[in-house]
Amino acid sequence: MANIIIKISNQNLLEWSHFADWVNGTSVAPTEHTLSGASASISRETSIVKIGTYSASVTRVGADASLYHDLSSFADYQGRKITFGCWVYATVASRARLSISDGVGSTNGSYHTGGSSWEFLEVTRNIDIAATRLRSEMQINTGNTTSYFDGGVLCQGDASVTILTDIADIGEWKTSNKYRSQSYDVPRREGSRIPNMRLEEKSVSSKGMVIGATPTAKRTSFDALMRALNSYIKKPNGDIENKNLYFYDDRYYKCHVNSADPNEIAASRISEVSMKFDIFDPFMIEVNKTRVNQALSGTTTFTVANGGTAITRPKIAVTNSSSNITSVVIENLTTGQKFSYTGTIITGTDLVLCSDELTVENNGTSDLTNVTNEIGIFLTPGDNEFKITGVVSGDIDVDFFQRWY
Repeated sequence: MANIIIKISNQNLLEWSHFADWVNGTSVAPTEHTLSGASASISRETSIVKIGTYSASVTRVGADASLYHDLSSFADYQGRKITFGCWVYATVASRARLSISDGVGSTNGSYHTGGSSWEFLEVTRNIDIAATRLRSEMQINTGNTTSYFDGGVLCQGDASVTILTDIADIGEWKTSNKYRSQSYDVPRREGSRIPNMRLEEKSVSSKGMVIGATPTAKRTSFDALMRALNSYIKKPNGDIENKNLYFYDDRYYKCHVNSADPNEIAASRISEVSMKFDIFDPFMIEVNKTRVNQALSGTTTFTVANGGTAITRPKIAVTNSSSNITSVVIENLTTGQKFSYTGTIITGTDLVLCSDELTVENNGTSDLTNVTNEIGIFLTPGDNEFKITGVVSGDIDVDFFQRWY
């Protein structure tokens, strides 16, 4: 496994940071991002790419340029330490860097060296308790040039990503799947019937060695490994935050560390370490969310393509651009699922269905009372044919992460 890079991070707060989705066009800022700077330009890059299929190519012209994302849940992180890391490619030194701003102040990271290669840059800021935003910025300053950005990670704590294979020589990686079935016996017949079968959870077991020329050198590396595995951070709701475990750059597992058991050998210059991770959402998840946007005019049908091998549960937002409406029906014709809503959606507001969390909000207010039929609409692998009824004028966003078994 010498050529495999295995990484771990705290939960990535960015959902669109790998620039795989450009819902507004390939020469406009990628989904959920904004480009600033007079005369600055941006394009979807297909050649100079670090992770996946695309990167963001940003060109400064006459004035400093910034490609940035504002985290909508910024208030949850007031007073917390946040780190932003991103791959950056630049050909001129002291032009491209990262920054975090919170509306009260900002912290800038070090500039790219300009060596015509990808460098992973980081910046850390203690978010002000009076913060009015949490903005992760990719900047080009002081001179006209083009730089490229890819694979951003925004995390709580003072590090974004730890490469486990830089610390330990990992020689084994095993994934176990646990399925749950519902079965019953049929009187006077052989065997049993199993009407239901589903994947319940996964676990990943790994073995490796932390090696040092001296016990002290080994201990330093071992301490770094334990810190990466065990840096427990609480979410805003008080739960312990999950880790993101990457076996591929473009996919990750959501996990918690189950165990990490060292065995000291070779006069304590080697630690043999067995690690186990519990995968509570039992799929590999795409690092970048996908958005399908469709204009609505009366009864509208359109296709949502799920490129993963597993079902995924989308967030669906319907925007009403006409007069008030009192009935919306969303159907996934491929799966036979149907969602009906009979509350009043006023002009210029959204109806948002999150099928993963089983929530429905009308103009930001929870409303399950006016819902009938299916809340948990999912996307099956391949093409999903959708039908929307009841919106005279508006549009719909279907946001989802592709997932793999």
